[in-house]
Order: sequence, then C-alpha cells, then structure tokens
Amino acid sequence: MNITNLLCELDIQGVKLWQENGQLKIRGPQSVLTSAITEQLRIHKEQIINLLLQYDNRGLTAEIKPLIPAIQDRYKPFPLT
Repeated sequence: MNITNLLCELDIQGVKLWQENGQLKIRGPQSVLTSAITEQLRIHKEQIINLLLQYDNRGLTAEIKPLIPAIQDRYKPFPLT
C-alpha cells in the first residue's frame, strides 16, 4: 500500500496523524489501529513526518481570501446549483 492511500484510508476511518517535535502522533479508534496498520505506519514513519512538515510549512491559511459581502447584490437572483 502506498503512503497516500494509507493516509486517505486512515482519514476516512477517523484516524488523525500529526507531527510534534519531529515525532509522529496518532489518535484513532483501536479497532482501526490494527497491528498491520501500525506496522505500515512504522515502516513509513519518516515519509509521513516529512509530508506533515511540508503541509505545516506551506502556510495554507495565508492562501484563504476573506469573504467580503456584496451588499449591493443581495437581492439579485443566483443559481442554486
């Protein structure tokens, strides 16, 4: 299983991963964190930490533009879909 599929599957099943001071932290249901999954996480630990560090360092919140209401357009029709 590649690392992307592993992380997506864990996210769907409610497992949260984060890095703290260079260590991989894991929280999730015990039923999901089987010995096979734990072994996969152990094998890919360094890659996961590097991926999380890259995500943290991208500054994603800086890319989000604030919502500015267009009060002059509030009564204009808009598509529902």
